[in-house]
Amino acid sequence: MKNGHITLEKTDGIYDINPLPVPDISGIEIFLIFLVVVAIVAGIIYFIWHIFFSVKGKVKRQVKQLNKDYIENKLNRRDASYKLCFLLQQGLNVTWIGSAIELPEKLQSHKQEWHQFADKLSLLRYSENEDHEQEISALFIKSLFWLRVWR
Repeated sequence: MKNGHITLEKTDGIYDINPLPVPDISGIEIFLIFLVVVAIVAGIIYFIWHIFFSVKGKVKRQVKQLNKDYIENKLNRRDASYKLCFLLQQGLNVTWIGSAIELPEKLQSHKQEWHQFADKLSLLRYSENEDHEQEISALFIKSLFWLRVWR
C-alpha cells in the first residue's frame, strides 16, 4: 500500500474520488487463508460425522428412542433392559455388560459407579419383579453418561 490517503482527481471538470489502492496479497497469505478455511470445513465435517454417523452417535439416539418407547409403554421393563444392554454392548464395544469388565484407564475413578450400574442392569434384566420404574429411568440416564465418557 503506497498511499493511505484518499485523493481527489479532476476529470472532465468534475472532481472524482480515487479509491484506496488494493493491498498486495502474497502467495503465503493466500495459502494460510486456504489452510484455515480447509481446517474449519474439516472440523465441521468431523463434528457432523461424529454426531450423526459414528457408532456411539447412533447408539445414543437409539437409547433416547428406547427411553421414549419405554415411557410410552411400548416396551415392558424387561425388554427395555435387554435392549439397553444390547445397545451398550455396541456403543461401548464390549462383548458383555457386567461389573467384571475392565474399565478404561481414565475411568478407574468411576469403578464403583460402574459396578452399581452393571449390577442394577443385570437385576432388571433377570428380575421378575416389575417394581423398578425409578431404577430403569436412572439407568437410561447413566447409560448415556457411560456412552459419553467411555473411549
